Amino acid sequence: MSKYRHQSGPRAPSKEQKDLEEVYRKIHSRKMYFELGIVEWDFFTPDIVGELTRLKYLIQFWAWNWFSEDLSSLSKTQKRSIIGALQHCCLLEDWDDLVGRFSSIHRHVTAVVFIEALLWTDIVNKIYDKPFWYFDGKMGPDDKEGDPQMVARLQHLYERYLESTCSIWFPKILTILMTTATANPLSASTWRSETIRLANSTDIHQARSQKFGEYHRQRRKDVLIPLMEDGHIATELISLLLKPLSQEKEKQARRQELIKVYQMAAEGSVKIHAARGHLKYNWLDSVDKTFAWESKTLKAHTLYPEDDDDLQLQGCPVLLITTPVISQAWVDGFFPQEGFSEIMKATAVVAENEGPGPDELEEPIDAMVKDELEDPDWRE
Repeated sequence: MSKYRHQSGPRAPSKEQKDLEEVYRKIHSRKMYFELGIVEWDFFTPDIVGELTRLKYLIQFWAWNWFSEDLSSLSKTQKRSIIGALQHCCLLEDWDDLVGRFSSIHRHVTAVVFIEALLWTDIVNKIYDKPFWYFDGKMGPDDKEGDPQMVARLQHLYERYLESTCSIWFPKILTILMTTATANPLSASTWRSETIRLANSTDIHQARSQKFGEYHRQRRKDVLIPLMEDGHIATELISLLLKPLSQEKEKQARRQELIKVYQMAAEGSVKIHAARGHLKYNWLDSVDKTFAWESKTLKAHTLYPEDDDDLQLQGCPVLLITTPVISQAWVDGFFPQEGFSEIMKATAVVAENEGPGPDELEEPIDAMVKDELEDPDWRE
């Protein structure tokens, strides 16, 4: 354990207490699901974290497979475009200033860092933060075109629901008792959860008719690639960071692997959005400004060996985060919580004081990362 880890302040709940609370939460949620007819939809916070973690590893694996080590050909305009798309992730606005403060390890794989951040930005903006992204907006069975503005309208409605908190002051106990009886974010997130669930039942145990759910499953397949190619992140900016390929077969393989990344995010989003609670994706402004091993909002990037004091990361400025910090609230009125709770830390690249360069490592960088990414159980 790092020498920088200290215990201070109120004593944290023990693992047994947390496990017991999670059991109580599941029992209550399943009872509620049963009463509402919601069966075969058990998807709780640990499941959400697992889904997001699998996506994180898949993004890392794709970035590592296809990144370019030589970015010297990038023009100033291209560098500005990449940094511009990542303003919410980066401490500095100038490419050379930012990359110049990377560790020697991360300068060697600069493209990997930016690819990860770009993909997470695109997926959060298009899929995770847009629960209704595949809805067609049709007005009836004879409507062939639908309404492309339906997604934006539903999103705006959901956001207005989230803002409709009760403005009357209640003592804490009355607030808890009245949580489910007043207009509040818990009700809003439950509305979203039920809307997604009812639109995506594809199992006999989820609905008597699976026709609507199957329709939306096919609908996601139909709109996913156009959605992925909408904008310039997946089509232009990421391509600037990829190694050149001469064979068309390799290019197609790389593209198909990228599509699989978006497919995992798309199908995972259904389960995440059907689950109770509301997730918030925050970026650099919401994390600690300097790195600490005990941080609640940050974890070190993959290339930093965890708890390795030799890298001297403690207290170093955070230059860039490749993933957002993800927090959750309004899961259950029976177990009210104070504000949002972090369920997944942001992944940080820091301006470390000193550390081994790529030529000084006992094990090559590509072996270090590939061993870590190819081994986990998340690969299906």
